[in-house]
Amino acid sequence: MKLSIIIPSYGRANVLDNCLDSINKINNELNNYEIIVINNNNDLKIEKATSKVCKKYDLNIIEINPHKGLGSVKARNEGIKKSKGEILIFFDDDTIIQKNYFIELLNTFKDIKVGAVGGAEIKEQKNSIFHNLLFKYKKTGDITWSGNIISNFSQKITHNLNVKHLHGSNFSIRKKIIKKIGLMDEKMFGHYMDETEFIYRVYELGFNVVFNPKCRVIHTASNIGGNISPDKKKEWAYWYHKNTSYFFFKHLYKGNKLKLICYLIREFFMSIIRAIIYNNIYYLTNIAIIFKN
Repeated sequence: MKLSIIIPSYGRANVLDNCLDSINKINNELNNYEIIVINNNNDLKIEKATSKVCKKYDLNIIEINPHKGLGSVKARNEGIKKSKGEILIFFDDDTIIQKNYFIELLNTFKDIKVGAVGGAEIKEQKNSIFHNLLFKYKKTGDITWSGNIISNFSQKITHNLNVKHLHGSNFSIRKKIIKKIGLMDEKMFGHYMDETEFIYRVYELGFNVVFNPKCRVIHTASNIGGNISPDKKKEWAYWYHKNTSYFFFKHLYKGNKLKLICYLIREFFMSIIRAIIYNNIYYLTNIAIIFKN
């Protein structure tokens, strides 16, 4: 099977360099492949630096250069359109790919019932206590009927699991499925849940979505929850409410008023908790965004 590895990069050529270097170190695992880098930058200096990194390695790298920042969803869609592989793999540019990644991935895709595969995300910044407590006793990779996204992909998991969504920095999909479900939804704003919505469509179509903990990457700059910079707190809270509610109304609501009531109650109390834990009042002040969906 031919692999298309899709990596958008914005504003950090040196970080992309580390990502490509990690692939280069295990390129013996690759045979029929292409690496598509979307040079997703507004700054000409960074754009040129990113291009230089793409030319540095003796890898089959195809550079897409839109000469502007597209945002992560549009950038990934451009990569999908350009791709020629049967399996499309999506990495963030701040990931370090670990040994045996591609071997494990291809082994998982040997099952024709498998439509999407993702793996473990080893973070340099640990999950918050809030995150660990919230998801400790929840089913891994679940999405509940009222829209609760369970993202407890613990590194302690040792076997493959069928799930409903995958890590955004480390997931893959059969290209033929995209012809049925469409591209990533460009109504998803910012950097939150766009991949969740995309992969959930694979699950809805009836294909298995598999979490393989042996497909490992190190995520060096995760900006989840309390790890974001102070100047991004308002923006992050907006993305959270906009995308969470959009996902709920698109996939789960289906006119069920009980679901809607449960969703609104949960989001209200969760916003209070998030505002306290992450010291981000915008989780509360921006909650009305829910009703715009």
